[in-house]
Amino acid sequence: MTGTSRTAFSFFVALRYFFSGKSAAAVNVIAFISVMGIALVALAMVAVLSVFNGFEVFTDSQLSALSPEYVIEKKDGSVFSASEVSLPGAAPVLKGEAVASYESNSQPIELIGVDSTYLSAVSIRPAVFEGNWDLGSPEAPGAVIGIGVAANLGTGAGYVEPLVLTLPKRLGRISPVMPQRGFLSKELFVGGVFRVDQKEDRTLGYISIQTLRDLLLYDGDEVSFLALPPHLALNPEKIAASLPEGFVLKDKRAQYPEIYRVLNVEKWVSVLLLLFVLLLSLFSVVSTLGMLIIEKREDSAVLAVLGARPGTIDNIVVLEAWLLSVTGVLIGVPLGILLVLAQDAYGWLKLGGGSGAGSFLLDAYPVDLRLGDIALVVVVILLIGWLSSRIAYLLFKGSKK
Repeated sequence: MTGTSRTAFSFFVALRYFFSGKSAAAVNVIAFISVMGIALVALAMVAVLSVFNGFEVFTDSQLSALSPEYVIEKKDGSVFSASEVSLPGAAPVLKGEAVASYESNSQPIELIGVDSTYLSAVSIRPAVFEGNWDLGSPEAPGAVIGIGVAANLGTGAGYVEPLVLTLPKRLGRISPVMPQRGFLSKELFVGGVFRVDQKEDRTLGYISIQTLRDLLLYDGDEVSFLALPPHLALNPEKIAASLPEGFVLKDKRAQYPEIYRVLNVEKWVSVLLLLFVLLLSLFSVVSTLGMLIIEKREDSAVLAVLGARPGTIDNIVVLEAWLLSVTGVLIGVPLGILLVLAQDAYGWLKLGGGSGAGSFLLDAYPVDLRLGDIALVVVVILLIGWLSSRIAYLLFKGSKK
């Protein structure tokens, strides 16, 4: 017999043994427990990977409200002159921090200085639900603030009293005698209030980029980054290659690395925990294989008399144990796929157990089923199952004799 024929023969005999009744009821029970354990782990891995994929997709959708698809900035994150990057149509953006006050209320606020070209890079206008996107004029500057900021300060679009922004002078020192001279203040009228159901609602305010430059004592065209509108972001590789030394083009994920880093860490830690559970489940394979070797000693002797080589007989035993992993995968993976599809269609598994209605942006766990994840689950479980079968066989090999 050729090597292929011997392998096919071993698999055929192992398959017959696998589906035949065992003489000892304990073997059937342990084999059933092994299969169910592997199936549950396979189901859980498909579900967990799909849930984290769903959160990733949801995060992408949430970031798109206020984040440009691509930005150009210095590698060290410092402020630079917009004229250093020759890219007509890119929207200049300057960032700063201040304390916003209205009457007796105040809170820290992150300022985003923009001009009219910013609306071509970020579709924030639909998020303005009170007032208009109105940043005023040089003589009467305005601001568009998040709904959380407006609620904390007790102000809103069209209010008579102005919003006051106060921030320390970027240049010079604070005098211990007259410390108030170390700060700059500016009155602005709230032209609009936006809402995107993100933390930016509670921390962000937009003002004219020239107003922010004046407050930060910049006298040029300084920016924190350049936001690319969609028509400029069609060929990011070409733009990245044309940038001067020291500049970098960042997509949305690169702009928020900490968010995706946390998601990825949680995702793969969960997978590792499930793999640990899988290894525990495969301990029952060791017990099953040991009992199978003892039970099939007479059959092994008959096969040896009929001319089967020792390696062929060994493969029969190992393959029969490995079929436990195969069966677990064939049961668990389809059930996991059905579970994910049901969650996607009906959203029956709620966030917070359904008790916190309105507390979350999502009512149910999001899912995103990916073929690559399914293939990963199948390959990993079958590989670990095969290795555990070989190790278990080596442990019990002496009991054949």
